[in-house]
Amino acid sequence: MELLDLPPEVFQRIMQKYVAKAGLCDAWKHREVCKTFNVYITVEIFKHQPMKVYSSRRNRGLFRKGLTVFLEYRLEHLYGAHDLLPSAVRMAVAKIIEITQETSVKERIELNKEVIAAVVKFWKNVHVAAIKPSKCTETGCSKDTDDARLLCLVVGMGRLDLTRSVLKHCTDPWSEAYCLGSPVDVAVRARDLAAVELLLTDTRSHKRTKSSIFSRTIDRVFHAQKDESKVDFLEKLLSLYCTFLGRPRTEYCIRWLGYAHHRGAISISRKILDMGFNSALAAEYRPCLFEWWGEKPDRITMKLFVERKVFDMAKTYTFRSTRSDSLPVMNDESVLYYAVRLGDADLVQLALRSGADANGAINSSGIREYPIRQAITNSNCEAKILELLLAYNADLIGVDPFFGKHNLEKCHIESTKRKLLEEAIKRTDNN
Repeated sequence: MELLDLPPEVFQRIMQKYVAKAGLCDAWKHREVCKTFNVYITVEIFKHQPMKVYSSRRNRGLFRKGLTVFLEYRLEHLYGAHDLLPSAVRMAVAKIIEITQETSVKERIELNKEVIAAVVKFWKNVHVAAIKPSKCTETGCSKDTDDARLLCLVVGMGRLDLTRSVLKHCTDPWSEAYCLGSPVDVAVRARDLAAVELLLTDTRSHKRTKSSIFSRTIDRVFHAQKDESKVDFLEKLLSLYCTFLGRPRTEYCIRWLGYAHHRGAISISRKILDMGFNSALAAEYRPCLFEWWGEKPDRITMKLFVERKVFDMAKTYTFRSTRSDSLPVMNDESVLYYAVRLGDADLVQLALRSGADANGAINSSGIREYPIRQAITNSNCEAKILELLLAYNADLIGVDPFFGKHNLEKCHIESTKRKLLEEAIKRTDNN
C-alpha cells in the first residue's frame, strides 16, 4: 500500500508526528511535495497545534503569514485559541446574512473568508489578539457595539453595495470600535474613497462628531511614512472634508500645512488654503511659515501665501525663526521690502502683482520703506528687481533727492542698474 492510499485519519496521524518531529517551519517548507501533503500539513499546522507553539520566534513569522488560514480553521473549533476574533467573525457573518437574506452554504463560506481577511488587515495587533489578547484589549472590545464592529468589517471587505445595505441598519454609523477604529478610518486605510463619501453623506451622526473623527483620521495619514502616492489621496480626502464638513479646526489646518511644507507637497498646501480662511486664521498661518523653515528658507510656501493673500501687501510684519538665529527674518517690513532685501525676483514680482505698492509700506515708525534703495545698493539684488520696481512706478525721489542726477553720478552702481536708472530719470525729466 502506498503512503497516499492510507485512510485519512491514519495519514493525519502520520502528518501529526512528522510536524512534531520536523517542526512547523521545516514541515511548511516541504508542503509542496504534493497536493495531499499541502492539505494535511496546512491542517496540522494551523488547526491542531496548541497556542504556545506560535509564540516562539521561529514560528511567529509563519503564524503571521498564515493567520487567515488559522482563523478559518478556528472559527468553529478553537482548539485552545482565544475566542475574541472568531466570535467577531461569527457575529459579523450572522448579521450580514440577516440583512442580505443570503442563506446558502456557499455564500456563508465566502463571507467567512471575506470577513476574516478584513479582520487580519484592519484589526489592531491582530496577531496578539488571535493567541492571547491583553486584558485592556478584552475590556475595550467588550464595550464595542455590534453596529460599530460590523460596519468597520463590512467597509474593510470593500463591497460598497453591502456597505450601503448595512449602513441602513446602523443607528450610529460613526461610532468607533476599540480595535478597528471608526468605519471612516477603515475606509481611509483601505483607500476606499467611495466608502468615505458614503459615510460622509449619512446625516444621522452629528456634524461635530464626524468632523472630529475625520480630522483625526486624516491627521494619521499625514503622520504616516512618507509616500508620494499619498499626496493625491490626501488631496481627495481634503476635498471630501471641505465638501461635507467645511473647513477643519485651526490647529489641524496649521499642522497639515506644516506637514505639506516639510514634504514639499505644495498641492496639499494649496488645497488647505482653498478651504478658505479669515483674517484671524491668516494671522495664525503667517508666523508658522518661519517656524517651519529648517536649515534654509524654502520660499515656495511663502509665495503661495502671498498669492492667496495670507499676507496683506500694505502691512509690515515682524517674524523671527524659532530654529536658527542665522535665518532671514522679517523685521517690521512688508513682503515686498523683505523680498527685495533677500534678492528674490520671483517673490518681488508676485508681491507687486498681488497689489504691493512699489514704494513699500509705511512701517511702525511712520516711515515709508522705499525698497528701490535696497534694489540699487544691495549686491544680492539683480537688475531685474530694479526693473520690476520701476515698471510699477517706484518713486525715484522719495523723501529726499537721493536719486537726483548729480548724486547718481557720484554713486558706485552696477552698470545695468545705472542704465535703468538713467533711463527712468530721463523719462521723469521729460514728463
